Amino acid sequence: MTKIALVRFDSGRHDRTAFERDRREFLAPLGKEFELLEIVPGAKAQADLQVRRQGEPVEIVHGRPRFILARLQELARFQAARRVLSGRIGVIGKPSDWLIGSGIDRAAVRRRWGTRFVDIGLEELTRRHRGNAEAVAIAREFTSRAQGMSGVDEPALRAAARLVPALRIIFARHRLQAATVRCFSLIEALDTSGCLALSRLNDEGRVCGCEGDMPAAFSMLLIFALTGEVPFLANPAEVDAERNQVVMAHCTVPGRMVTGYRLQPHFETGLGVALCGAFAPGPATVFKVGGPDLESYFVSPAEVLPGRPRPGLCRTQVRLQLQERAGYFLRAPLANHHVVARGDHARRIDDFMRTCGARRILD
Repeated sequence: MTKIALVRFDSGRHDRTAFERDRREFLAPLGKEFELLEIVPGAKAQADLQVRRQGEPVEIVHGRPRFILARLQELARFQAARRVLSGRIGVIGKPSDWLIGSGIDRAAVRRRWGTRFVDIGLEELTRRHRGNAEAVAIAREFTSRAQGMSGVDEPALRAAARLVPALRIIFARHRLQAATVRCFSLIEALDTSGCLALSRLNDEGRVCGCEGDMPAAFSMLLIFALTGEVPFLANPAEVDAERNQVVMAHCTVPGRMVTGYRLQPHFETGLGVALCGAFAPGPATVFKVGGPDLESYFVSPAEVLPGRPRPGLCRTQVRLQLQERAGYFLRAPLANHHVVARGDHARRIDDFMRTCGARRILD
């Protein structure tokens, strides 16, 4: 049950009987939904909602009981997401050299969000890339669920699957909430890609992005913490500003986001194993956080449109009808990588980001 810390302030000059009666009537419906903790001013409490000191973002919640209950639940969700974001994000290998808009001021990010980016050498991952029974089982599971395979075989699947337990160990050893991997260097070192492993890690709730992109990993963690939906990190591969559509594509889609998938090699290199997944029609959300201290963001509701994968693009492709103007991707993008999630969460994300003092970017 959500815990709310209550601090009582009064002038001491009111009718005490009337004051206590009104207070009980006001708190009665809240007590049915929340655990109310009475504390004295200045005291600390293990609560989901509490204004701890002057200077923190606050909101006056006022209205009918039903509105107050719903709003307090939402604010508790926001606080829980902030706690997740104040964890550690591993940067496994350096960011890829070609990334656009991936530079951040780590100290400023930590002041704003509490997030700590932790540098982890790529060799820590590559030296754990060893054959084991768990990797064989993971490879067989992917094979059994795939709707087909082209260009990959069992040895390639086992090599790609070995990265799954290796990444799990790194998550546990470094106490990570999320990670991003310089995946193209994995291909150079191991002749396999991280696509299959990142897909599996995200399916397990271990948020993991690629190319060492720190703002993208943060965006993935934020949307997962706030909505519970696993994120798909992708690039805008086609932008139709006239029809307000964008095609997002990448090789690392989580299996539980799609209705089915085929197994193919990584698009750019022809090595490793990637997923070519199919999205079901329905609502979606496009999101990205950027800026030196991750203070700016873009968010738009979207609708998944029918379509078939085309050659010449990353394996998983999804065409989206945006509510915000697709010209954003041409004139004011925060970066190339963006995050796609199932369901329309734009209003909640916008509310959360505004509560945190972030700035929304529009075309």
